[in-house]
Order: sequence, then structure tokens, then C-alpha cells
Amino acid sequence: ITTDESWVAGWYHSPITCGPEPKPIRTGATLHTVCVTEGPLRTYKLFARVYGGKNDEDINVHNEFTATKLKMVSLYDFMLAPFKYNGHCVVMDSAYMGDAMCQVGREEWFINMVGTVQLSRSGAGALAKLAIKAGDIKKGTHESLLYQHKTKPLVFAVWADNNFVRTLSNFHSPSIVQGRMKRRKRNEVTGKREREQSEVDCNEQQVDYCSYYHWIDKGNGQEAKYDLSCESHIHGWPPKLKLRLYNCNTNNTYKYYTVLYNMCHPGQTPMPILNCIHNLTHSNLQRGEEIRQRSYGAPPSATKDI
Repeated sequence: ITTDESWVAGWYHSPITCGPEPKPIRTGATLHTVCVTEGPLRTYKLFARVYGGKNDEDINVHNEFTATKLKMVSLYDFMLAPFKYNGHCVVMDSAYMGDAMCQVGREEWFINMVGTVQLSRSGAGALAKLAIKAGDIKKGTHESLLYQHKTKPLVFAVWADNNFVRTLSNFHSPSIVQGRMKRRKRNEVTGKREREQSEVDCNEQQVDYCSYYHWIDKGNGQEAKYDLSCESHIHGWPPKLKLRLYNCNTNNTYKYYTVLYNMCHPGQTPMPILNCIHNLTHSNLQRGEEIRQRSYGAPPSATKDI
């Protein structure tokens, strides 16, 4: 499963915003989601919640498993509550990931975790920063720096893609896999990228991160089309948030439909999601009361027979 935070945009300041350090969200609403990213039900949303600001009563100020106040660990404590103690794997980005998150996930919740991380949230970040500054690794070379914790099952990795990509894992080994990633290499003389992709070496946890995380981004992008015509002219965040949650439910229903259709009609193409939305809207409208027909003659008077 994969977790992500997305921004329901708006023009006005909202009290229910959450500002992670790398990308603070000042307006609109912050939507935290948990998504299936493997198998036929990938992009199926398992959890969706809006952060309630400083007065959010569901988030403990001080989590029982941490020595300091870590808001993201407390948030994950109930976001991942149904998936604890079952050996699930969670992929996340740098807004959530850190040494404390990995240790709590592994030792207390029995959850494997991997994701990008900021240098300041990992003990190996200072060592990696010094190595990059010394020129031990350069951008575009697709080399990796791996740091293994002495006593904990934590591996910090830096991969030299077009930029330095830093990942942290609590279940991977510090190993390099050959030819598992494809990239357009940059010519050292001209500085331009090649047209064709080439196989490059990469650390194992980076491969797993890239293989799964993009699915939740695709699901969020599809569900961000707020109205049925796939366009939005609404500027305030409250109606957008309501329609976003409705679209999450619609996308989940469509995932079930495609799986059942492929089971019953193998080899045939299911109906596109836009046509399904139009049919669902028409079906929902038919469930209401019939439209009252206007009778013949003059319209009723507003003052007569009072």
C-alpha cells in the first residue's frame, strides 16, 4: 500500500491545512490517503482523511512510541491501524518518512516501510551530505551510496539520477541491482539527454519505491477532476473537497467493476470510466421522485386564494 498527501486547492486561507517542511500548504485543505498500489485494484483508496489543524483531536500531540512530538507518526498511528501486525509494506514520500517512523513501523506495528527522506530526518543524512560535497558521487552517474545502521534494520541510500534521490528503508539490504531502471542518459560533452532509454544500475529500495509510488499519483490526478465533465470552475476549497471525496468513492466503485467484468467477460474491454460516471449519474437521478408536470392554463397566482 502507498500513502500520500494531496492539496485540495482554494483561494482562501483554511484552518484545516497541514504544512510539511518540504512543501507547506497554506490554503485549501490537506487530504491524506492510503491506496492499494499492487494487483488489479491498484489506485483503490483504503483511507482518506482531511487534516483538522492544530485542534485536531484524533492526532495525539505526543505519540506513545516517540520521545518527542512527531505529528506524522501520530497521524500514521491511526491511518495504518487496520494494517498493523500483518506484514504489509508501505511506500511513502519525504513528507512522512524518517528514522523514527521506520523504527516505530518495524518494531511496534510490524510494517515494512520505504520511501524518500530528507537529510535532516535521518542519522545518515549528514554523512551523505559530506560525501556529496566532497564529490564522491555526481549527478547523472547513476551511482549509489548506501549506509547501514549498526544495530537497527535501517538502510539510507543516495542515488545519483538527474538529481540526488535519497531513500530510507527498514527492511531492504544494502544491495545494488543491475539493469533494473531505465533512464535517458545525459551526454557529458553536449549536456543533452539521449533519445533512447538505457538500463542503469540502482539500489534495490529505489527500484521498489519507483515501481509503486507513481500509482497513487495517478489515482489522485484522476480523482482531482472535480465535476462530471472533467473540468472545474470552482475556486473555493469546500465544494472541491466534497466532490473529491465523492470521486474517491466513484473510482473505488469503478475498480470493482473492472475486476468483476474481466472475471465474467475475459478478453473483452470494460466500459471507460467517463461513460460509467454518466450512467451512474443518470441512474442516481432516476431514483428520486418524478418531476412534477405543470398543468395547462395560467400559472398560479402568488396572492390568490390565500
